[in-house]
Amino acid sequence: MYTEFWSDRFVNNIYLTSPDLCARNSSQIDTLVTQVIPVYGKSMNFLRFDWFFALPITKQALWLTIAALLGSCKPPGNGAWQGYVEGDTLYISAPVSGNLIKLEVERGAQVEPQATLFGLDPQPDQSALLAARAEYEAIQNEINDLHKGLRPDEIRVIQAEKDLAASGIQLAQLELQRIHNLTAQNMASQEAEDLARAELTNQESKYEQASARLDSAQIGARPDLIRATEARAQAAEAKIRQLQWAVDQKQQDAPAAGKVEDVYYRPGEFVPAGKPVLALLPPDRIKVRFFVDEPHLQSLHLGETVTISGEGFQPISAKIRFISSEAEYTPPFIYSKENRQKFVYLVEAWPEPQDATRLNLGLPVDVALSTPQP
Repeated sequence: MYTEFWSDRFVNNIYLTSPDLCARNSSQIDTLVTQVIPVYGKSMNFLRFDWFFALPITKQALWLTIAALLGSCKPPGNGAWQGYVEGDTLYISAPVSGNLIKLEVERGAQVEPQATLFGLDPQPDQSALLAARAEYEAIQNEINDLHKGLRPDEIRVIQAEKDLAASGIQLAQLELQRIHNLTAQNMASQEAEDLARAELTNQESKYEQASARLDSAQIGARPDLIRATEARAQAAEAKIRQLQWAVDQKQQDAPAAGKVEDVYYRPGEFVPAGKPVLALLPPDRIKVRFFVDEPHLQSLHLGETVTISGEGFQPISAKIRFISSEAEYTPPFIYSKENRQKFVYLVEAWPEPQDATRLNLGLPVDVALSTPQP
């Protein structure tokens, strides 16, 4: 009866009416901790909580309220905030698909930078690469042929036709001169002179035609055709680079030193493009996350050093790299100046890589300022 009476008065006269519980009711809280709980707990098997479940619903709510009051009034132990270790894992994948044919590491292994992690079957892309290189070589030979013009034998035939036309011109000139002299002596008709003159003109036309054909045969194909073939060669070269990149991506190396956290595929399995084969955690991506209430938030700054401590390792230092500007989730309450401590903000601190290797993911830790605030 004493405990129930005291608890009712504690809630009604203190909890419901006090605007600042932690500041104005420390003596009442001390009385509850030193007198009420020990007496009530001995008679009700306090440590096993059987007494709690035997109470009526209203009394259970009363004790939950008292527990919440005690928790809210208790400051961070030894000036430290509760936190945990977290890591930004690298998920190593290949941008191309294929069958996994080799896995060089296992879960928990430590790897060095540029160490081979896994490899996919490169055979399909290698075959396509060989075909693309052969196509490119064929187009290059075609371009060279277009620049050369006709074959040497064909050029010699055209040159012979040109030489023959030149000889025909000389012969036609001599014949015309002879007929012209005979006509002047009335020994040949004008018609014969005209025929000789026409033959000279014919031989000159043959010569000009052979010269033009020879020039065309020596300069090669038309410029437009050559440019079109060169564009095909550029497309074939781009295809070679693409296929070579795909072959290179079949093997993935470690981008940094770290620990293999997990392996998702085994040799013989098909790996889709972009699907991670394993998870790698470099030590420089290990951080500590902790939550700071609003009254203490102003004491923390970016770049400030904090001390990380916990079970199983010596305290280490870490630097604050992130302070959230938004409050995290808290139970609903009516905002007031006295309730500011219910706001909590996420803070992230990053230890040095050589110290981060001593921390396991999920490990609960205590975080405190390296230089305590006065």
